[in-house]
Amino acid sequence: VVHDKATGRVLKRMTQVEFWSKVEPANTLVPPQPDSPRMLYDPVSSRWIAVLLSEHKGHQYLAVSTSSDPTKPWKGVQLSKEKQQLLLKIGVDRNGFYMTINSGEDCIVIPKADLIAPGGPDLANMVIFHNLALEALPATDFNPAKAPDDPEVLLNKEFGDDCGKL
Repeated sequence: VVHDKATGRVLKRMTQVEFWSKVEPANTLVPPQPDSPRMLYDPVSSRWIAVLLSEHKGHQYLAVSTSSDPTKPWKGVQLSKEKQQLLLKIGVDRNGFYMTINSGEDCIVIPKADLIAPGGPDLANMVIFHNLALEALPATDFNPAKAPDDPEVLLNKEFGDDCGKL
């Protein structure tokens, strides 16, 4: 559901399947059993970012809005056809997009320029880091001055109920 921020009025309503079927190229990203949707707004790039796992086969989908208006067209890709475990977490900073999967033990990284490419997300420079700590969570950092070589922070939930280990 997309709401007008000032009034709360509903601007657009659709199911997950309807949303993903409209992502360009249209009708190519139709997950059979959508599960674990995540969405965030990146003020640095003025884009909305949505991800989804399909429970049916664990496939991952990524869509990025073409502007700051979420009712305008979105472009997307299927990240992988490999079955993944749920527990999906996402983060973004000036330099890239980060998604942890498989209980946080793997992290997909896509450079920001590739994420918001005019033709849609470009996976040519995507990197996957494996065997991270259990339940790693990528932080979101909206600092527009973050240097290209500054690290991305992954929060790690220590065993127990605290989340203090970086």
